[in-house]
This record gives sequence, structure tokens and C-alpha cells, in this order.
Amino acid sequence: MRSIWRLTSLIISAIVLALVIGGRLFVLQIINHNFYVALAQDQHELFAELQAKRGEIYVTDKESREPHLLAGNIDLGLLFAVPREIEDKSKTAKILSQEFGLVESEVLAKIDKENDAYEPLAHKLNKTDIEKVKSLNLKGIGVSKEPWRFYPEADFASHILGFVGFAGDEKVGRYGVEGYYNKNLEGRAGFVSEERDAAGAWISVGRREIKAARPGDDLVLESIRVE
Repeated sequence: MRSIWRLTSLIISAIVLALVIGGRLFVLQIINHNFYVALAQDQHELFAELQAKRGEIYVTDKESREPHLLAGNIDLGLLFAVPREIEDKSKTAKILSQEFGLVESEVLAKIDKENDAYEPLAHKLNKTDIEKVKSLNLKGIGVSKEPWRFYPEADFASHILGFVGFAGDEKVGRYGVEGYYNKNLEGRAGFVSEERDAAGAWISVGRREIKAARPGDDLVLESIRVE
């Protein structure tokens, strides 16, 4: 009799546990399905969203008082990888090196990271390259917009403006106005704080905080625009 009671208790406990687990899976997979789909999609654009838009530089015509753009931003393509989503990393590295002129060993070193959520691979992709990335349809490989500096007046006042270049992996103002007012122009990048497990993998139901980037300040120079 006691054995039957214990067996019955175990069966009831198993049913209750199954209902609890089933209920949790229902919440995650059905009720919150759209949320997790959106979260997965957002990760592909996350890097672009976390970059602060650099402030633009204008010069004011002394007579008309109209502002004219001297330094602005243009969006080009950024080739990136989500290493933890790539199944055949050697094959992927080979294809990318052949299609985009990248060094295969360098690409492989970047994507050969099991729990890495993001690795930039190539910058300044044109429209043709962007379409090529999409047509290749490689798992764990994507393309997003990345802002770059451009100077519509070409060499006009270039000795005063300076330029934007790389300091390591970071784009910073070099010389002239770009360098002197870099802190004002660069804005403040956003950040992601996410909960990971012991292996370093992102926990989909864990705590995740995203702080948006703050764009840089625009600068207006007082001068006479030379035609």
C-alpha cells in the first residue's frame, strides 16, 4: 500500500513539474515569441545603434549668414559576423576571403570564437558588396550601416578641418578642428550589459540592458566661404 502511495506521489509530482515547465516554455516560445525574434534581429543592427553619430561641421557665410556643410557623415556597409551562429567556420572564412579580398587566416581568427556575439570584418562596403553579402546568405554573417566622414568641399580648408582616422579600432578626429573638438564631435557611444552563463554564452532569458548612443554636437565656424 505504501509503495503504491509513493508511486502515485511521484506520478503527481512529475505531472506538476511537467505543467510548470510546459507553462514556462509556453511563455517563452508562444507569448514572448515576437519579443525574442525582435531581439535576435536587433543584434544584427546593434553595433550601428551603439555608435554615436559624429557631429557635423558647418561654416557660416559672412554675408548671407547661411551655413554650408564642410564635414558630414555618410552611411556605408559594415560586414560583420556573429561567431556563435556560424556552423562551418573554415568554409565561411574561405568564402569571405575570396569574395571580399580579405585574409582568410585573419577572418578565421575573428570568427573562431564559440560564444562571441559580434565581430566586425570589413568596412566601407559599397552597394554591390552589400548585395553580395545578402546573396551569399551565410549563416552568422551580416551587413549593417556604418557612418563615415565625408567632406563635400573636398580639399577646401582641409588644413583647418583635419580629418577622422583610426586610433586602434576607434575612429577619432586627427588634427585641426576634427582633432581639437573631438570630444564634442564624437558624442558618446552606447553600451550593452548582458547576463552570461559560466561558459560565457549569452542567456536569452537573463538580464540585458541597452543604453542608446548620444550623438555628437554640431559645430558652426564663422568665416567667409570661398567659391
